[in-house]
Amino acid sequence: MRLVLGLMLVSSLLAPASAEERGRVYRVAVLSPGSVEAIIRVTLPELAKLGFIEGTNLSLTTRSGVPIPEFPAVARELVEKEPDLLVGVSSSAVKAFAAVTDRIPILMSFVGDPVEEGVIASISRPPGNITGQALYSAEQSGKRVELLREAVPTARRVAVLSSGTPGNEVQVREMVERGERPMSVVRAPEPEGYQQAFSAITDARADAVVIASYPSFARDAETLAALALAARLPTVCEWDFMARRGCLISFGPDNDDLRRRSAHLVAKLLRGTPPAELPVEGPDRFELVLNIRTARALGIEFPPTFLARADEVIE
Repeated sequence: MRLVLGLMLVSSLLAPASAEERGRVYRVAVLSPGSVEAIIRVTLPELAKLGFIEGTNLSLTTRSGVPIPEFPAVARELVEKEPDLLVGVSSSAVKAFAAVTDRIPILMSFVGDPVEEGVIASISRPPGNITGQALYSAEQSGKRVELLREAVPTARRVAVLSSGTPGNEVQVREMVERGERPMSVVRAPEPEGYQQAFSAITDARADAVVIASYPSFARDAETLAALALAARLPTVCEWDFMARRGCLISFGPDNDDLRRRSAHLVAKLLRGTPPAELPVEGPDRFELVLNIRTARALGIEFPPTFLARADEVIE
């Protein structure tokens, strides 16, 4: 009898879930101003390894490419569906969710600095129903300007393309405080303003452009790179795929690594870990990517030592 009871106890400890949980479908809703391609390509396969398989015990609802003014209405629509977890890509998405629920866990995805931007009050023990990942984009902004000036020493007047959102303004302030002092800041929160923004940058006689960290800028990287190339302006961007789409230089966190790590946070939250018990995570792997095709089109030759430091060179 003792042996039977012991085996029953061990079996219950090893079982991945109760009978009720075994038949449960976990529902996750995502709100993003940009693309969710990386979530589908990287996060979902990682979640499958952790036991959450889309179409089996995981249901994913995505609202991508949503203009920021529409966030409140879309967030309300998603919350009304009563998902088990909400994923907000950008501080604006997280704030939109937080405005309509303090009960459903919210995972921050790719928020610049959640404390500075007023999303949460603490990194180590985030209060309430919000936790996730922070990019600390402002800390990297000064580094991007340094890289741009190292790669293009003749670029003395640097302009910044900002969305005008609080997160981007923090990045601009960081560059000024670090002594980078960009000559001008041009704001274009939506694609309709991109052409006018580059006209203003050209009129200001800028020699190069820093494209601030912002989801819509990442989504529209190819358009921004084409506008910069037409204006004969070298650019530095955040994500590796932005360099692949025409930006001269990109420097930022390893995107796929962050997406894989976010899957583990999703799994913990779905298994019932309270958000307050999960400290906000930051990036620990960064990549420098150079686009040689864009450099040739602009008549730029990267210094050999600079080329040697690149994690990827696009021919």
